[in-house]
Amino acid sequence: NLDEIRKRVEELDWVRYASVQRVLPDQIIIRIAEREPIGLTRIKGEIYQFDIDAKLLDLDIDGGASFPILDGLRPRDHDRNLLKVEAYRKVVDDIGETSLSEIHISDTGDVTVVASSDPLAVNLGLAEFRNRWIKYLQLKPQIQEQYPQAVRVDLRFKNQVIIRMRDEDSSEQIVWDGKKNTL
Repeated sequence: NLDEIRKRVEELDWVRYASVQRVLPDQIIIRIAEREPIGLTRIKGEIYQFDIDAKLLDLDIDGGASFPILDGLRPRDHDRNLLKVEAYRKVVDDIGETSLSEIHISDTGDVTVVASSDPLAVNLGLAEFRNRWIKYLQLKPQIQEQYPQAVRVDLRFKNQVIIRMRDEDSSEQIVWDGKKNTL
């Protein structure tokens, strides 16, 4: 049963799809398309690769893949994972994968990134990733100089930059906008 063989081959994690053909008198040809990882994800402390279909794949240590790590995927939540993978691809396209070490995507689609060059978390919101990233890069020297204890920069709001300081308990936030301290 060629259809049964195809289904069994497609159950293998690294097989995206397969075709099975009978060649008379006594051959069967199986062609497969392998899954190609487009990113890394961290789930419960373990690192996996994932493909464009949000299929979680065991890490191929010999693959040499170097991608930003996506936080926010869940093992049995394919539909929501697919939306997060689409957002991940948009962020990587807009900013570039070599600039980023981590991309966090919440269940609401809110994107926070961590640059490869510094540990500051930068909240970019739901859209306009490139523009907000450029704004952050322009402000980064001033943020580092004036607020060396900053741990998070929030760029989701128009004409505002919100900085969260290291001491989360104090709930101290500095807001820069047109009415306050302009950068």
